[in-house]
Order: sequence, then C-alpha cells, then structure tokens
Amino acid sequence: MSISERYRQQYPWRPWGRIYPLLGNLSGQVVLDLGCGIGDQAADLARLGAEVIGVELNESLVKVARAREIPRARFVCADLSSLALNDVHANGIWLGFAAAYFPRIGEELDRWSRSLVPGGWIAVTEVDDLFGHEPLEPRYRELIEEYYARSLQEGLHAFRSRDRVHEALVSRGWQIEVQDEFPDLELSFEGLADDAVLSAWRARLDLMMPRFVERFGEDASAFRDAFLDCLASKTHRSQARVWFLMARRP
Repeated sequence: MSISERYRQQYPWRPWGRIYPLLGNLSGQVVLDLGCGIGDQAADLARLGAEVIGVELNESLVKVARAREIPRARFVCADLSSLALNDVHANGIWLGFAAAYFPRIGEELDRWSRSLVPGGWIAVTEVDDLFGHEPLEPRYRELIEEYYARSLQEGLHAFRSRDRVHEALVSRGWQIEVQDEFPDLELSFEGLADDAVLSAWRARLDLMMPRFVERFGEDASAFRDAFLDCLASKTHRSQARVWFLMARRP
C-alpha cells in the first residue's frame, strides 16, 4: 500500500467531523494547510468556504492532491521547516497531525505566523503518546519511553507535543480559545482493533522497524509482536490521546 493509499484509508478513522465545527465560519478565509498530504483536509476546509493553500514536502503527495482539482485549493511542494510564503496573508493555519514533527515548534510558529494577518488563528490536531496502549509488559513501556526521549533529543519527533505546543503559543502571547480531546478509531480507542486498523498498525510498525532495530536491538521484533497482540486484545485500552487546540494570534 502506497503512502497516499494509507492516507485515504486513515481519513475516516479521524474525528474531523467533530473538529471542524470548532473552527467557526471559514467563508472567505484563507487557510494554510501545513503538511497537507493528499489534500483530504484541504478539500474539507474548502467545502466549508475557505481558500486553501496546502503545503507538503512529499512531491508525490502533492501530485495526488493537485490531480484531485479541489475547488478553492492549490498545493505547494515545500519544506515546512524553511517555509517562507511572504506574499500570503492568511487568516488561519491548519496543522493536522504535523506538529509532532517539529519538536522546536516555537521556532516554526514564529516563521509560519509571518503569513498570518493580525488576529489570525492556528488549529492543531495531534496525538500524544502514540504507543501508549495497554496491556504491555513494563519492559516494553520502558523501551517506548526511551524511544520517545531519544527522538525528542535528536529533534526528530515529539511524541508528547500537546504541552510543548501550548507552552509555545502562550509564551508568545497567543490566546487559547479551544482545547479538547477526541476518540480516534485507529489511534485512541478501547477494546480490540478491527482487521483494517490492525493491518494499518502492522504496516506502520513495519515501516518503523529499521529505527526500532537501531533503538531496541534484538527486542525490536518482540516489541512489534507484543504491541500488535495488545491491539488485538479484548482488554486493550488506550492511553494515547488525540487532542485539538485552537489559538488566536495577538
């Protein structure tokens, strides 16, 4: 399954229908969709009345998004870590499961917000503690925590990003307007995973195996198997949380 196919599969598992109403009236607003993937959320935001500029580093995903010919949406292939849209005056920034890839999110906020009009907003949806699923043996939980810590230290990923994003915004004078959590059929759910969700997790873990081997050594394969067994258990419970935050620029 290609990455664009995975995005299509994941879309209905996300709680977008509960999140979009929190944005208010988007008619006539210009929205930057940063990390837009194949344009699923850009299409939704455009249907809600926004003019959307989607930005994505992966050129193949940008091609898929452009091929959809979404009304009121255009797509740019660019690196978010060096993004400079000096000719754009946006009303809002949308970050759907992209913020965790920027552990130093404050620096990115300073850059991205240059494209916002005064009083513009940012809406962030992300997952905290992606591998926070039980029951797992304590030794695997320890491996996960070590993985989180090293990923953050090396500037690769913030697996607990909510507090970091909140702090970065508040320290820069942004006003937090909405904070909430939502169940997610793949990332934050209770009970056993259905076959499609379990298959998606298996594919995600397989893609991450080279990094797991680097981090966990000979425990990597055993961790993957134990994690999948956890998701397939009737006693499965999630500590992972899909969260949403909306804030307004001063």
